Amino acid sequence: RQFAGWVPHQHIAYLWTTGPWFWFFDTLGLPDWIAHRLWVGTLLVTAGLGVRYLARVLGVNPLAALVAGLVYQLSPYVLPYISRTSVLLLPWAGLGWIVAFTVLATRRPGWRYPAAIALVVFTVGAVNATALAMVIPAPAIWLVHAAWGRSITWRKACTTAAQTGLLCVGVSLWWIIMLIIQGRNGADVLAYSESLEAVSFTSTSTEVTRGLGYWLFYVRDAYAATTTASIDHLASGRTILLGWLVVLTGFVGIAAGRWEHRRFTALLVGAGIVLGVGVHPIEDPSPLMSLLVGDGEGGLALALRSSTRAVPVLLIGVALGAAQVVMQIRLPASLLMSTKGGDARWGATVRLATAAAIGLVAVIALPALRTGGFVDEALERDQQPPEAWLEAAVDLDSRPDGYRLLQLPGTEFGAFQWGYTVDQPLPALTERPLITRDLLPLGSPAAMDLAFALDDRFQTDTIELDAVEAAARLLGVDTIWITSDVAYDRFRLARPEVVADELSDLETASYGTPVVMG
Repeated sequence: RQFAGWVPHQHIAYLWTTGPWFWFFDTLGLPDWIAHRLWVGTLLVTAGLGVRYLARVLGVNPLAALVAGLVYQLSPYVLPYISRTSVLLLPWAGLGWIVAFTVLATRRPGWRYPAAIALVVFTVGAVNATALAMVIPAPAIWLVHAAWGRSITWRKACTTAAQTGLLCVGVSLWWIIMLIIQGRNGADVLAYSESLEAVSFTSTSTEVTRGLGYWLFYVRDAYAATTTASIDHLASGRTILLGWLVVLTGFVGIAAGRWEHRRFTALLVGAGIVLGVGVHPIEDPSPLMSLLVGDGEGGLALALRSSTRAVPVLLIGVALGAAQVVMQIRLPASLLMSTKGGDARWGATVRLATAAAIGLVAVIALPALRTGGFVDEALERDQQPPEAWLEAAVDLDSRPDGYRLLQLPGTEFGAFQWGYTVDQPLPALTERPLITRDLLPLGSPAAMDLAFALDDRFQTDTIELDAVEAAARLLGVDTIWITSDVAYDRFRLARPEVVADELSDLETASYGTPVVMG
């Protein structure tokens, strides 16, 4: 609706799984905030259970496997996504299951486990191709590790990869085709959004290693931090120290553990760090990334702006390493002699205490888990917009079809005095097609050039009223919406009363009588 004749960016992906999820709870009559909290909790639990299952498949005992699940589930990696773009966490939530089914696929014949992998990919892969592509190295590393260690043949590794790839492509065709259509007939979003240099600035090796590095985690404007929960991880010494303690525990487990899959976990950590760091520093990237980036202006280079979405690969390695710390606990020989046969009981007690300590540190190292930071306070608002918006939406839907609505003044995001919706709220309230100026061009170049030029005149108080009617006709607009409650001060926009005053001299015969809502 927003995109002046162009195919929307990624909207088709919400057909599964987020669309059915929120439709189900809406059908039950439950408020959106309950559906959202359950969605967030489901993502976290699914991620933790997946890594726990992977650890069990790899021979880790139940207690240590639980530690692995907790360490992965409670990573600060989730924070920049979970309030605004939680759907991008789907590959993170499904990665443990994907790797576990890959392990089982190499151990057992047939198509059962490749099909299970495909079903997981079908569920988690649609919304963002980069988010899915960045976690593919994890199952690929298992295939290399297993063949290298001769637990399977290279032929079996290739066969498993071929089976899995074939099925995954098959179940992904619905969104791959839509992505191709969008790429040919939609907005060139990558070219107009953040530059590779800007977003790679924060993906340092240290930040990536502790599960962070995504650029939105560090951004703030004059009003608030983009991710309010980030403040603890950037300014609290205790939180930073405990976060590193969890990571270093995993490293100790990898380095000191006597485990047949230690090489696998080490490769996961190495691959996660290299891919997560990406092209940082942009002036002197690693040799591997230099080959991929080119001039940094198109194709794969722009996709690598999201390099930190490979961090889940690293996190699985850290989680399995932490599990090995619990697995490898051994009592000193002198203590074993003093227990007079009770060494098994004492050993179990020490392992339980170690597991509890690691889990407790992981919980404390994620303050958002206790403070409600998974729902960013900057985004808190009433579920419904003001009554005036609802009345206006009903009025718009009652008007003849075939025309568009022009929203003035343009805004970078959906920021209003009653709340911050991030995206523009009108498309969710009315069926009437909307044209507006947003941070990204929401339509074809010709339509957006005209819309931007018109809005520039309103923003600078230099509008010529004769131009409004001509532009409206070219854009197919029959109604102008003046958002008088826009948060103009947040993004230095034109004051709504100035825009209203500029339009006050329009001839009633040409534009009709203004209607005030609320």
